[in-house]
Amino acid sequence: MDTSLTVAPVFGSPRLSPDTANTLLVRFALTGDKRLLYGSGVRDRMRKQLAKGETPKGYRAHFLEDGARHLLETVYSLARDFNRTYPWDQISAPDIVDLLQTTKNMYVRRSQLEEGEEED
Repeated sequence: MDTSLTVAPVFGSPRLSPDTANTLLVRFALTGDKRLLYGSGVRDRMRKQLAKGETPKGYRAHFLEDGARHLLETVYSLARDFNRTYPWDQISAPDIVDLLQTTKNMYVRRSQLEEGEEED
C-alpha cells in the first residue's frame, strides 16, 4: 500500500508535502479500526524489511529503536536492583521474558478498559 500522497493546491494554497498529506490523512480520515489496519500494514512492511536484513526507516522504526533502548535501560536497572536486594537470587533472561509478557498483559487490559470508557 503506497501511503505517500501529493495534494493539489486548493484556492491558491501551496502543495502539501507527502509527509504533511499523510499526517492529515491519518488525523482526519483514519480513525479507530482504520488506524489499526494502517499500523498493521506498516508493521508488516517493517517485518519484511527486517527479514531481508534491511534496517527499517521512518517514525515507527524510530519508535521501536528508541522504545527498546528505554526499556532495556529500565529492565537492566530493575534487574540490577533486584540482584542487589536479594543476593541469594538472580534475575535471568527467562525472568525478563516473563516481565515483558506481564507488561503486555497489563497493556492489553488497560487498552480494553480505555476502549470501554470511550464507548460510554
